[in-house]
Amino acid sequence: MKLQKVKAEHNLDCVSLYKNKSITELKSIQPKWAYGVNADKLLDYIQHPKNKEYTIFLVDPTELIENADLLELNTTKLFTGDSNNDYRIARIFYRWENGYFVDPPCVGISSPIAKELTFSDGRHRTKLCYF
Repeated sequence: MKLQKVKAEHNLDCVSLYKNKSITELKSIQPKWAYGVNADKLLDYIQHPKNKEYTIFLVDPTELIENADLLELNTTKLFTGDSNNDYRIARIFYRWENGYFVDPPCVGISSPIAKELTFSDGRHRTKLCYF
């Protein structure tokens, strides 16, 4: 298999597609999470329940956002003008709209003393759920 670099135009097209949709159109895209009966669709197979490495909890995204360190992630706007943020958000919409499943975010506790929630993966997925 030959690897090819994705052209920047492809990323911009994907972002434009979703930035130009109305909020009603965006809300009509049904999320598809890879957990429960769909756990076999996980891309990060280590999260699969049979490995007993992770536990999946259904949580309110607002509470998660309020109690976790999202680093530089802007939670006031869905599309911020930052190419990395905007492409990640658009890519999640694209996957859901085209019937692909998305792994749940990975959240942990930073230390037994600090007890702060930190993300090892999935900050943009969480932000999208928040909106």
